Amino acid sequence: MKLAIVTRAFPPDVTSGRETVIYNLWRQAAQCDDVTLISGWRHDVSLLPKTCLPIDQSSPSRIVNYARFFLQSAYLVRRIQPDVVLSNAIELGPVNRPSVVVVYDFNFGRADDERGSQMFRRVVIGWRLRAFDRLVPISQATADQLAVMGLDCSRISVVPLGVDLDRFHAVSDSSSERLCVVYPSRITRGKGQHIAIEALRSVDETLRAQVKLIIVG
Repeated sequence: MKLAIVTRAFPPDVTSGRETVIYNLWRQAAQCDDVTLISGWRHDVSLLPKTCLPIDQSSPSRIVNYARFFLQSAYLVRRIQPDVVLSNAIELGPVNRPSVVVVYDFNFGRADDERGSQMFRRVVIGWRLRAFDRLVPISQATADQLAVMGLDCSRISVVPLGVDLDRFHAVSDSSSERLCVVYPSRITRGKGQHIAIEALRSVDETLRAQVKLIIVG
């Protein structure tokens, strides 16, 4: 299969959870398919893989970056003519190829009760998502939000983020009798660290003494 993977950013030029996911998808797909990576860059284009088709995203203007990505991604995809396009960017331009988009969350790092620009962004995102043939939310909660936004449920398939169990697995620690809960994420209200703290605070004191919560971010 000839696959185009299109992303706004790629490690190590930019590194976060989203970029880590698309990196692993690219790495796995390249083992069995003909894959072309199309990626934006913000800091140093030389940090992208040598085979990558780059799109300049270094402008301080979001509008300029959006326009560049929209136009150039469409041009590059049409040029290589893949069988399928996989993207994590709603800025992908019209490609006239079967397209799949990975959808994360819609709180933009903020609490759901905040409004204004957040509501506007939801409307714009809903409009752009309708251009894709298939939507792949990373959780049922995100899928439920897509349904509320009026997107066709028949085009939605939930695929939770995977975990490499060779690297991340439970280990016994005889030195501690407490249950250790690790919460790795950016520390923002939208990620819900405050909810984890309040949840632990609300349980019985005896039980609470048996749990250790570690927030990493």
